[in-house]
Amino acid sequence: MKKRSIIYSLFVLLFTGIQYLQNWWIEHFTSWYWVIHKQTITWDTFQIMPWVDRNTFCHGLHKVESKQDNYLAYNAITSALGRYQFVPKYFWDSIQTVTKATSYSDFLNTPEYQEQFMDYYIDSTLLPGFEKVMANIKEKDKIYTDQETLALVHFLWANWAIEYISTQVMNEKQQVWNIDASKYIEIVNQAMEAFN
Repeated sequence: MKKRSIIYSLFVLLFTGIQYLQNWWIEHFTSWYWVIHKQTITWDTFQIMPWVDRNTFCHGLHKVESKQDNYLAYNAITSALGRYQFVPKYFWDSIQTVTKATSYSDFLNTPEYQEQFMDYYIDSTLLPGFEKVMANIKEKDKIYTDQETLALVHFLWANWAIEYISTQVMNEKQQVWNIDASKYIEIVNQAMEAFN
């Protein structure tokens, strides 16, 4: 009986260790991989559905983000800026580096800056985030088109997009936002279809 108990304990310990190593590998190795390789992925090499080019996708995003047909949208609560509603808390340093914008007003009043930063954001954040999501969800959970998954990465960020796609439930932090992920995708899709 004692021997059986020891064997069982060793088995549990081994199984727990394997799970820990698997989780560590996913969390750390994939993060390093995306950091190293993110600059090698571009829109031109991205295998998105053929009818969705960059302009169509960006049109879909702006219709749900700023809802305006200009570049002057400003969210007084989050300070989100422009056509794609970039929140300065997360992006301002990068915006200044990429575009040379000197102020929020400068960024808002210069469409070229906003599109220039969007190009950078797609290559450095969205496309690597898409690949991370696709590498970390089960085959049975791959129910979204490429452009829908890409939109979820923009809306939720990659890690939360993985969680949402796997559970179809927005977590407590996400639920305080003013729109559900399914509605977000619906608006993006409608806008992309209308754009074409």
